[in-house]
Amino acid sequence: MAWKTVKTNQAPTPITASFPPPARNTASLPSALTPSAAIALSQEMTANSAVTPSTPSAPMVMVRACGVGAPQVLSSTARTTSPTQTICVNRVSWAADSARYVKEPSPPSSRMMPASNWTPAEASSTQAAGSRRRWTASLFTVASPDRGNRMTRKALHIPPGPVSVPRGTPNRWKGPVRGRGTRTARREPPIRRPRLIRMRIVALAGGIGGARFLRGLQAAAPEAEITVIGNTGDDISLFGLRVCPDLDTVMYTLGGGINEEQGWGRTDETFTVKEELAAYGVGPGWFGLGDRDFATHIVRTQMLAAGYRLSSVTEALCDRWKPGVRLIPMTDEQVETHVVVDDPEHGRRAIHFQEWWVRLRASLPALSIAPVGADEAKPAPGVLKAIEEADVVLFPPSNPVVSIGTILAVPGIREAVAANTVVGVSPIIGGAPVRGMADACLTAIGVETSAKAVAEYYGLGLLDGWLVDGADGDVRVEGIEVRSRPLLMSDPEATAAIARAALDLALELKKEAP
Repeated sequence: MAWKTVKTNQAPTPITASFPPPARNTASLPSALTPSAAIALSQEMTANSAVTPSTPSAPMVMVRACGVGAPQVLSSTARTTSPTQTICVNRVSWAADSARYVKEPSPPSSRMMPASNWTPAEASSTQAAGSRRRWTASLFTVASPDRGNRMTRKALHIPPGPVSVPRGTPNRWKGPVRGRGTRTARREPPIRRPRLIRMRIVALAGGIGGARFLRGLQAAAPEAEITVIGNTGDDISLFGLRVCPDLDTVMYTLGGGINEEQGWGRTDETFTVKEELAAYGVGPGWFGLGDRDFATHIVRTQMLAAGYRLSSVTEALCDRWKPGVRLIPMTDEQVETHVVVDDPEHGRRAIHFQEWWVRLRASLPALSIAPVGADEAKPAPGVLKAIEEADVVLFPPSNPVVSIGTILAVPGIREAVAANTVVGVSPIIGGAPVRGMADACLTAIGVETSAKAVAEYYGLGLLDGWLVDGADGDVRVEGIEVRSRPLLMSDPEATAAIARAALDLALELKKEAP
């Protein structure tokens, strides 16, 4: 066996396998309170730290091998160079797969490293060690730290010949028989697989209707990257706690903790705390917070008081529920929707939307509805970027006034959405809202309760496609592509079909766009 020495004056290049940390914004978080997201990030960074030899003073041997013979070369090199550490760098992707077909496993002192992390200075000399049609390996002996920075590179040529292939090896590794019990492995080019690009979807969502649509969207596009921009105009402070109903409804629904019958709150909920507060005469009693739900609001309030932004708090809460989407509030700043009513007892006054919606059940006609603070708010970090990078933007059948309309009221969001392909799902079927009291909200702003009027309310410059129910099949809106289909989200299958139709229309319009 011939040895070839290649001289070089270049210092040895450290071999490390580094992994970028997850995209989490923890730099701005104070140290007073560490959320579960920061703990998980720390564990991930520790687990993904650089590959470091267990014995720093021992020399390191790098073996670059490919093909079926790679594991035998690795095993043989590790035995002959002990106690050095051996790292196998695979040039082609399928070389690593062949390791499991070898009877003799690699020694414990060896490590498998992808070729993308192998960065020596002179890769050309490796290819010069032999033809690609032959099984070759390059052996790099790096001097130990106590021996200085001298480096000697030797290329070990592995001559071609019969190789014993164990039973169970895939046929693509087997060649013509060259004797009893031996086969010559047939070298095949690496399989070129098409690059799969995941669709990026952004959805603007409110509460119950938006959350259920998102669940159908996940079933319709399981491989898509879904970012949900949640409405925070319904947020309210109760009992000293900050409550975010729409964000929590999306998180609970997609995380499997929602009360399916009522569409909000936790499943298997109890109301002991609420009953005890009522016994003390502490209100309001018209807003039902369950015992399990209290825990979410306590954690959120503590983190906000410690200086965390709402977007960071939402990310930490989602670490527990694993909703399968990236949930971002529309803004980190406080925005609350208020309604002006003529109260028979107190005259004309402005009340919080939750009081008008939950306590009064929209029984008093709304004279006006305004998202207080929205005009001065800024989009939360990641909102505009997600919209700009999205392939499509979807409007679920949420309330067009106090949910999606509030999100669009934040400066910069409407303009970013208008620059993308937007498809909406009508929340109105046959002139009536599917759920809730959206008709009362539309009446307050002077918009007719119809699928056509809602599309016109969003506007031609914003909406590209509009899904309506079969009961509104005759709806036509100039400049907007209108498609009719059943829109009643009666079960998960029907909801997934609605989401799939919205995606199909969005992709069709995106393809036709100039």
